[in-house]
Amino acid sequence: MQKEFKIVEQNADGSAVLYSRSKMPLMSDRDNVIWYKSEDRPDGRYLYEVKSIEHADCPPVKGVIRMQMLKLSLTHQEGDDLVMEEFTNMDMGGYFPAKLMNMAMAGMMQKGISDFKAKLQKIQDEL
Repeated sequence: MQKEFKIVEQNADGSAVLYSRSKMPLMSDRDNVIWYKSEDRPDGRYLYEVKSIEHADCPPVKGVIRMQMLKLSLTHQEGDDLVMEEFTNMDMGGYFPAKLMNMAMAGMMQKGISDFKAKLQKIQDEL
């Protein structure tokens, strides 16, 4: 249900600032400005960081609720297995009825995560 997605800036260190705006069923649109970085660690692990930030090129929009998130993932290969340790904290902002949240999240998360990973991979490929 993404209405807008744009790369606000890409940095030489591999980090990027991204803006996304999503339509929520029966609710106000939500948006988020995030700083993203991934890196290969010297010990063979891969670190992925995402956190909400404020950015002058993406001021808050009247009637759109700004979400906040922090996500840290550390992955590595163990034999044939990919092991991931992850911490995620997300605040959808505003009033969000629990019943509606459960219904919306079930469908949105599966598609949203796949789309988001594809877009992040595209950014990595372009760096």
